[in-house]
Amino acid sequence: MLLLTLWGGGIIGAVLRVIRPAKGNTAKDPRNAPIPLAQHHLKRPDGSGLYVEVHGTADGIPLVLTHGWGLHGAEWNDLKRDLGDRFRLIVWDEPGLGRSSRPSNRDYSIEKLSHDLHAVVEFAGGGKTPVVLVGHSIGGMINLTFCRLYPAFLGTKVMGIVLTHTTPTNPTRTTSRAALYTALETPVLRPLMYLTIALSPLLWILNWLAYRNGLAHLSVMRGSFAGTETWEQVDFAAGFQTQASPAVVARGMLGMMSYDALPTLPAIGIPA
Repeated sequence: MLLLTLWGGGIIGAVLRVIRPAKGNTAKDPRNAPIPLAQHHLKRPDGSGLYVEVHGTADGIPLVLTHGWGLHGAEWNDLKRDLGDRFRLIVWDEPGLGRSSRPSNRDYSIEKLSHDLHAVVEFAGGGKTPVVLVGHSIGGMINLTFCRLYPAFLGTKVMGIVLTHTTPTNPTRTTSRAALYTALETPVLRPLMYLTIALSPLLWILNWLAYRNGLAHLSVMRGSFAGTETWEQVDFAAGFQTQASPAVVARGMLGMMSYDALPTLPAIGIPA
């Protein structure tokens, strides 16, 4: 049992390597992060510091890549390789995730994250070159809230937005079984987030154990892949849950439950 608890993931990995071998060379392994052209830290008024990487060609259209919640900029490793010959890629870690530090006021509202995105946009374009905002999951929510908070940027400093696997309002309203999750939000989900914050160190250890014994891998295989994934892709996705503080993730989830960008959608006059 001890061996399975600590090293069960290796057994799953050995099986997957046989039945779903990686295609092509190891350079396409998503765990291999391309070397950035430059690295920066942007200091914010709330005490947080945003880690920013620059990839791609210097004269390409700037793409500002905003990752999903609980992840970090490594999520975009494949894009860094596949689009680097045509675009300038600005990849940042949201506060409290990856190599970005936490805000001292513990504010993880979508509005706060959108103000952080504003700082990255100013850095990326220098006020001169229009950028394209690319957002996955909460990244899309941040982009849409940015459009509400900074409407003068649309068509001037921002030429377009890309939204992938995201939502224009509280995710409990748009996910599968939305009626159930909406009913559970106040009596169950919100208290559960506060409990997660209180028990964060213990849950972080449990997340690490789930990664070691392979339960995290089985979970992402079932919920995030279509059946053709390689071991390298599964291991890459499962590893994120060992890197993010459960307290930070829970605070961000609470921020999403107070989010609504539906009134903003008609006012977005740029390609989306």
